[in-house]
Amino acid sequence: MSNSANNHKLSFFVVVLMNINVTLGTGLFINTVLLSKHAGAIGGFTYALIGIWLLPLILTFTNMLRLYPIGGIYTFAKEGISPLAGFISTWTYFIGKLASATLAIHVAMSLLQTIIPTLRIVPVIALDIGIIITYTLLNLLNFKQGSKIQVVFTSLKLVPIIFIIASGLFIINPGNFASAHFVWEGLSSTIPLALFGFYGFESACNIALLIENPEKNASRAVITSHLLTTVITTLFQTLFYGSLGSLLASQANFLGAYPAFITTHISHNLYFSNILIAFMHIAIASSALGSSYGIIYGNAWNLYNLAKHKQIYFANLLSRLSKNNIAPWCIIAEAIICLVYLLTTQGNQLYLQHIAVLALTICFTITSYAYFAECKRRRKSILTAISSLAICLILLGISMKSFIYNQLLLALVFYAIIVIAGIIMHIKIEKKRL
Repeated sequence: MSNSANNHKLSFFVVVLMNINVTLGTGLFINTVLLSKHAGAIGGFTYALIGIWLLPLILTFTNMLRLYPIGGIYTFAKEGISPLAGFISTWTYFIGKLASATLAIHVAMSLLQTIIPTLRIVPVIALDIGIIITYTLLNLLNFKQGSKIQVVFTSLKLVPIIFIIASGLFIINPGNFASAHFVWEGLSSTIPLALFGFYGFESACNIALLIENPEKNASRAVITSHLLTTVITTLFQTLFYGSLGSLLASQANFLGAYPAFITTHISHNLYFSNILIAFMHIAIASSALGSSYGIIYGNAWNLYNLAKHKQIYFANLLSRLSKNNIAPWCIIAEAIICLVYLLTTQGNQLYLQHIAVLALTICFTITSYAYFAECKRRRKSILTAISSLAICLILLGISMKSFIYNQLLLALVFYAIIVIAGIIMHIKIEKKRL
């Protein structure tokens, strides 16, 4: 890192916003109707349950951040297990996380096409490509400008969330929490949906070397953002259902959620209702765009870490920093990968979502084992590490089962080829060193 890095450190507040920005992406809004259909009034309880269930994994990451405050996920696995484990963890995460960013961009532009008729004359893929190019240019700015963009995106996405929470506190109908609205048998099917809404808590690890006082703030940012996300998602889903009840569950998909809420409780004036609905949908689209921007903003440093440690081809080029303390070629590499995802999958939600979940789960599993190894080496309690590893193995099982259930073996093979190609590249580079 250059000396100018000290002038571009990210504050604790900005890092928390970034984590929330990435985590509270499309999942929260897309899940609204689905959770109501499957679990009724206890759909919000699923978020609280998953938030608590993931705590050992969260603590694993925060403890690793305390051990290696500026290392990131590469250093976690490298120091805890081996350089190969560090490469696999970072490579799988880097490639897979961009699938999530691509999906968020595609969802946002698809939504905006339904709101703005003039956009319908342009193919949605072309709009997606335009956003990817725009994000590439924005991420080439310095960190202070990038931090301001994070604040703007997070503020926009909080509008529809705060609207439901604030309104719901006054509109909530206790009758919607009668026993008839508790669909306990559907609770298990909501777990995968809620899990996708929590992936993103680890984003602070990607930029740990850029955080002010990382020894203290990096781990605090992970815990703080996770707790805030758990509270926000639980309140949002619970108050949404508490205000509409079975009417929310009867909607075809998430696009009907806000229209139902606004026309039922806010205004019966068609003109005003349409304006307010359009505004909320635009804010939701900005939520998806903000999430994807946050991913691209932080994920580039995973590739930079691999390049800095000479783990990939073109390492000298990729580890080169600009005068703004940016790794420009890493950002350009991200854009290329997003374009490949977009053009090969045409923005297919199932393909991209499952690739992203599997990639993150592999990284989490390796990190959990690395922490287990660190605890044994340092003779510390292994309870948190064991709990975290058990959670990850369950998540891996759920992920693989979902690939098979949804007949997505082609996507699994596609991703496996990318991962294996990366491992072969790593092995060849290591052999040249010997």
